[in-house]
Amino acid sequence: MNFQNRRTNYESNPWISFRRRVCALCASYCMECCLVLLSLMNVGTKSILFGVHAFWWHPFTVALAWRRLYQKWPTWYEWVCIFCHDLGYWGCPNMDGAEGRKHPVIGARIASKIVGFFAPRRAEWAYVSTISHSREYARLFQYTPSRLCWADKFCCFYDPTWFYLLRAHLSGEIYEFRANASEHIPAEFTFREWYRWYRLKVLWLPEIQSLLASRRRSCLFPF
Repeated sequence: MNFQNRRTNYESNPWISFRRRVCALCASYCMECCLVLLSLMNVGTKSILFGVHAFWWHPFTVALAWRRLYQKWPTWYEWVCIFCHDLGYWGCPNMDGAEGRKHPVIGARIASKIVGFFAPRRAEWAYVSTISHSREYARLFQYTPSRLCWADKFCCFYDPTWFYLLRAHLSGEIYEFRANASEHIPAEFTFREWYRWYRLKVLWLPEIQSLLASRRRSCLFPF
């Protein structure tokens, strides 16, 4: 009885009731503000913050792919390139459009400045390594695609399907990816099937096959 009386007094207390209403109002207001901010963000920004290229997750999957393909962990300056290579997506209204395709330039500039501050002789190397993670820019400047290019491709094998698709849906970039692959995979296929197709596409790249074979890894079962 004492417990029930205390509970009744607690729930009937006007100050506690007022606090609950204020907390509920603040939570609702914060939620609305977050939704407004998300609607104002470009897809590239969302991709870096919590999407496919999330700065707190994507670089580590690239490092794991690097370890598998090259049998060693990246050096500190290679880590800088890994962390910076996709930062150019910030503010981009698309991922593979005219703006999104230029993302390697900004990432290369950032990586070059950071590496150049600590090791000036490696600044140019950092720029070339980062910008040539894009095969398009590698062809444009007549570079050989860097090691980062293939690790960035192969990292999809270290990104769990459910987690990748969750982030891709949150940022909205998944719909652009699916539209770009419409000629290769039917629209009625699920997102999981699309991701499986993308992994197979990466796995059968000649450069990936060559790296796996040279490291005595099975080309069909890279793990």
